[in-house]
Amino acid sequence: MMCCLLSGARSLRLVLRPAFVIRNAKCKLSSPSPLIGLHNTHRCKSNMAAPDLSDGKEYWQYRYSEGHTEWQVDQVYPMLVRNYEKMVPDGKAKKVFYPMCGTSLELEWLVKQGATVVGVEIAMQAIETYVSNSTQKWTNSDVPGLGSAAKVFTREDKKMKLYCTDIQEFSPKLEGKFDAIYDRGSLQFVPPENVSSYAEVLKSLLKPKGRILQEVLEYDLKIF
Repeated sequence: MMCCLLSGARSLRLVLRPAFVIRNAKCKLSSPSPLIGLHNTHRCKSNMAAPDLSDGKEYWQYRYSEGHTEWQVDQVYPMLVRNYEKMVPDGKAKKVFYPMCGTSLELEWLVKQGATVVGVEIAMQAIETYVSNSTQKWTNSDVPGLGSAAKVFTREDKKMKLYCTDIQEFSPKLEGKFDAIYDRGSLQFVPPENVSSYAEVLKSLLKPKGRILQEVLEYDLKIF
């Protein structure tokens, strides 16, 4: 695992390129998944039909529905806590973006630091689980322009919004630009051919002097 602190569009463009190499992955990889990462390292033992791995939304909905979310931990991720002041050097991040947020505890932790948080997650099951476990009241509504399946869940105090949509479809038209972006390991789940467009999405959402705290996993594409 590595932690990258990026500031400005130029640095982001240099780091997010399809040349990253899974050296620290302590697992056995089986056949490659169209969704690059560790998706196929877990063989589900259930009666539920296997998902179509070419469909990212179906795949992640399946993982959350079956409870196969081994990356989720029961504490705020230490890397964020250790490096938060670097991501927000003046301590005044009013808006933080969290791509592929799942049900992460970091969402609430960021709010407690004084930020307004916007998360994006493709699996509706993940957002519904997060909302149902929250002590806050929420409302949900459609998102014009993102299709009939897209939804946004808004916390009553307006401190958090969770969008259920593909990250590639997200744009500044929805929430404007952000002071900071926290990306916990999302990059390894982006297909190589989509890395550049993913980088463009993040760049488009970041304010000129904003910073990105990004955790990445090194691996060798030759193993796929």
